[in-house]
Amino acid sequence: MAIEFLLVTFPDQRAVLADGAGVGFTNHILMLPGDEYDIALEGNSCAPASRVIALAGTSIVKPMVVAFDLVTAAAVSRSSVPAPMEADVTEAMAPVAKRSRAPKRSGANARSQASTRPTSKMAAAAAVNPGKQAKKDA
Repeated sequence: MAIEFLLVTFPDQRAVLADGAGVGFTNHILMLPGDEYDIALEGNSCAPASRVIALAGTSIVKPMVVAFDLVTAAAVSRSSVPAPMEADVTEAMAPVAKRSRAPKRSGANARSQASTRPTSKMAAAAAVNPGKQAKKDA
């Protein structure tokens, strides 16, 4: 059997388990015989809980990389909240979101605040044909 190379990444240093047996630590290149393995980390609070891999075709400069993420208490508590409760929170926050937006202007006030300056297209047309613009103004 050929020796293969595996890099298991995780924010903290944890023991890496291959089929339940300790084979090294996270964030270090591990050498294992080519085979299928169930890779897991020792301890809790990581996602996914384990990964099944077929370790083959690797080298020391190109190991197989298996990434695990840290699961925080906030993520766990969010996933345990039932969907209706999340909807109630969204509905409860709607008035707050509306207050934080800038008010829309409407009616005569909005029209009086409209810009009376000529646009760049108007200025370009006046530069090309100044007589035509003078007739419009009259």
